[in-house]
Amino acid sequence: MRRLMVALVVLAFSVGPAVTLAAEEQSPTSGTFSNAGRLAEGRYMHTATLLPDGRVLVIGDQANGGGYRASAEVWDPATATFGPAGSLAEARDYHTATLLPDGRVLVIGGWAQSAEVWDPQPPSTTE
Repeated sequence: MRRLMVALVVLAFSVGPAVTLAAEEQSPTSGTFSNAGRLAEGRYMHTATLLPDGRVLVIGDQANGGGYRASAEVWDPATATFGPAGSLAEARDYHTATLLPDGRVLVIGGWAQSAEVWDPQPPSTTE
């Protein structure tokens, strides 16, 4: 058993440099950054959730000077702008935001001990 362990360790070390060398021979790819607009509020400890239509929902954060925010914003890649996305019932940070199959976003936890659902479609108004 000990010989098998030693053989596996030797094999791992002998394969390692070859894999690294092959990766080093390839040209690295690099991207570029461009301006994507400006948030209405600086955020820390927030979530960003990619929506099915390509927009990004940004929820909650820990405000400067303490406390938490209940605000949310949506970034639109077509216009590179942020817009309001309503307000949470409870301010949050350290939360999760999960895209649901129907396009809504489930927001759970953080310092708030509750869950909320954000709907990208505003309620219809019938007269």
